[in-house]
Amino acid sequence: MTDPHDHPHTADPEVGEKTKQESSQLAAEILQSTIDSLKEQLQQASESHLRSQADWANLVRRKEIEKDQAVKYAQFEFLKEFVFVLDSLESGLFSVKQSAQANPNLVEGLEMIQNQVLQLLEKLDLKVLNPEIGSLYDPSTSEAMSIQPSSECPSNSVLMVVQRGYLAKERVLRPARVIVAKNEEALS
Repeated sequence: MTDPHDHPHTADPEVGEKTKQESSQLAAEILQSTIDSLKEQLQQASESHLRSQADWANLVRRKEIEKDQAVKYAQFEFLKEFVFVLDSLESGLFSVKQSAQANPNLVEGLEMIQNQVLQLLEKLDLKVLNPEIGSLYDPSTSEAMSIQPSSECPSNSVLMVVQRGYLAKERVLRPARVIVAKNEEALS
């Protein structure tokens, strides 16, 4: 004879049905847990993918900016050195003009070269910093070489431009070198 405890499903049909429901419910819970876990993994993978795309876009954008800055910086360094050539040209032109035996054709030729050079530099976004006499001294674009008493110009204004400055790509390449006026009362 068989013991009803050995085969509970065969002995009591209600117990068998209950066990089937519990098994189905357990299987449904396991399945739901697996679905939830897979949804979470999919969400994490999706977020990771979006972060990777954003990182890639940022990297591409940053490399473009770095490339543009490298080109601008290389041009900036070239212009910084070229300014000395322009200074020499201006100095030579000034000397020729001061000479009593100045050849007018030579002066005209040097002035044409100077104008061509300035036009070329303007195309490269180089601007001349040549403060007007009597204008307010601006330390962001000019360098004060000295301060001199003056009754002609207001205090803290440009009395004389010693050397023109230059601005390249909105950045000071070389400040204008100036002498700054001070009222005689301000010096006392």
